[in-house]
Amino acid sequence: MAGRRAMRPGSISMRGVVARLAAARSPAVSFLVAAAAAAALVGGVYFWVVVSSFRLPDSGTVGCLPDGEGSWAIGMYYGKSPFELRPIELEGKSNGNSSAWPVANPVLTCATPTDAGYPSNFVADPFLYVQGDTLFLFFETKTVSTMQGDIGVARSLDQGATWEFLGIALDEAWHLSYPFVFKYENEIYMMPEGNKKKELRLYRATKFPLEWTLEKVLINKPLIDSSLVQYGGLWWLFASDFTRHGQDCSGTYGQKVKLYKVEKLTKEEYKEVLYRNERYARGKKGYNLILTGAAFMDSEFAFRKYWSDEAKEGRDYVHKNFNCEDLLMNFLYANASSERTVEYVHPAWAIDTSKLSSVAISRDTQKHYDIRTKCLANFASIYGPLPQKWGFGMREDGWDK
Repeated sequence: MAGRRAMRPGSISMRGVVARLAAARSPAVSFLVAAAAAAALVGGVYFWVVVSSFRLPDSGTVGCLPDGEGSWAIGMYYGKSPFELRPIELEGKSNGNSSAWPVANPVLTCATPTDAGYPSNFVADPFLYVQGDTLFLFFETKTVSTMQGDIGVARSLDQGATWEFLGIALDEAWHLSYPFVFKYENEIYMMPEGNKKKELRLYRATKFPLEWTLEKVLINKPLIDSSLVQYGGLWWLFASDFTRHGQDCSGTYGQKVKLYKVEKLTKEEYKEVLYRNERYARGKKGYNLILTGAAFMDSEFAFRKYWSDEAKEGRDYVHKNFNCEDLLMNFLYANASSERTVEYVHPAWAIDTSKLSSVAISRDTQKHYDIRTKCLANFASIYGPLPQKWGFGMREDGWDK
């Protein structure tokens, strides 16, 4: 017929398929369709009620979110000196409630400013300012809305057992941290780190502790962790450049706090105690051997070397301290050659027999180490530093990897 296409033999029209399916529908098929619809409905309700409640919160209103810089918190330690510090949990301090347990570190976390309405991902770089019986704590708080550091301040009226967050003391358009706070001529100043601005700025409190004004730009240079020390009638500024070499990252970023001793500090001379431990050597991928205990060498050559004119200055130092003759021999003999003649063997087990004797010069371990550290520094100044002869990862047994 005109206007209609004839069906080819063996073909089936869609209308016929639909008709046949409708005719073939059975109670079993209807049940399966209804069950699938019911399952979809139940699944949708479950997702809406349970799963959707765990959606990530708005980053601008909720703090303590995962942060690539870490989850830092602040703890309190007490002691008569920097060498005798105990955590707050060992001081038996109570927070005044009915808890049977003493206050424990950390005393400030990201929740402290967050719960007060200032969402924060972490708190760090704490500085205490004591005003009578009141403690003020200034610290970096990483604000969630801007993802940069601001300077927050908290107050304690019970010697650090509990803290009240007071607010943001300083907020600039760039990252702030390390709020070094001090008093000078009845004025309170803050010198925070703001290296992104490439300036070291000094702020003065106009209404302590929350209101500050820029007093002066001290240095036009990006500096890290700047600290002031008053000594010998002068103010001394200690700071680091942007390399952050001062951080102890042996285990993780900023894992430890270390104390270093400065022996001389004048306009003309600066001298600090030098210390190089195994971590330093491993960081430099090498080490030098100091032979103590059993060392095998030609006795005639060794004694001739020890009593030579070359060794006189070092020998006098040894006799004065009644120690370090083995270290002197390392500088004079064992490390005099450029050849790697020995290999350090790590003992599986060792005992310090000096602790069994009341007359051993090394019974006082710290005093003994102090003397030998000075010996190393003195011999290095006399004979020059020892050239590196070994590198880590060179042993065949793989122990030094």
